[in-house]
Amino acid sequence: VLSDTWVITSKPYDMNRALQSIKVVAGEMDLTKYKYSTTAVIAGIKQIKLYPGKGLDDNIALLELNRTLNLSNNPNIRNAFLPSAGMDYPGLNISVTGWGVSQNG
Repeated sequence: VLSDTWVITSKPYDMNRALQSIKVVAGEMDLTKYKYSTTAVIAGIKQIKLYPGKGLDDNIALLELNRTLNLSNNPNIRNAFLPSAGMDYPGLNISVTGWGVSQNG
């Protein structure tokens, strides 16, 4: 989650199908209680912006949501921390996780 209306993910393989079928579910789990949340937000996709490039090294897409996630009103949804352009964090280890498939079918 980048903001109330934008999320970052991997590129969808079928753009037309993605716009119609992808749903973003945010805040589904209440990690403070390790149970499902009653305040989850389900949003469809308004538009997809692809990172220019080809292959798995450039497998990035920005999804604009068709509704707001209301970050300020939902304790189970937080936006990702992204450093400012030019920031350097020597010696800092980071992790990026996710799941999915890397090919269609």
